[in-house]
Amino acid sequence: FFQVKTESAHSNGQSKPKAASSVLDPQKDKTLLDIFTGVKLYLPPAAADFAKLRRYFVAYDGDLVPEYDAASATHTLAEPGGESDARKVTAGWVWECIRKRRVVPPC
Repeated sequence: FFQVKTESAHSNGQSKPKAASSVLDPQKDKTLLDIFTGVKLYLPPAAADFAKLRRYFVAYDGDLVPEYDAASATHTLAEPGGESDARKVTAGWVWECIRKRRVVPPC
């Protein structure tokens, strides 16, 4: 004779149910904040940690402007050109904004 083993299983094949509270808990929402909305940054390719800065700045809703359009930037890691009104910022400013979850004044 055969002995049949019975376990409660869900349609996804898992035997443990997920707690509904962890799915619906807004504190655990993984959506990134729109910290840099409206900020147009000229980030020169020669900047230290260029790839990492670019990835984080864009992920938090910033707009990068290419070198040929640097005059339209609101912020720059390079020396602002003569016709640019961009505010000079540092890589530290980008990280500080992310840490504080808002745009902070450039130092």
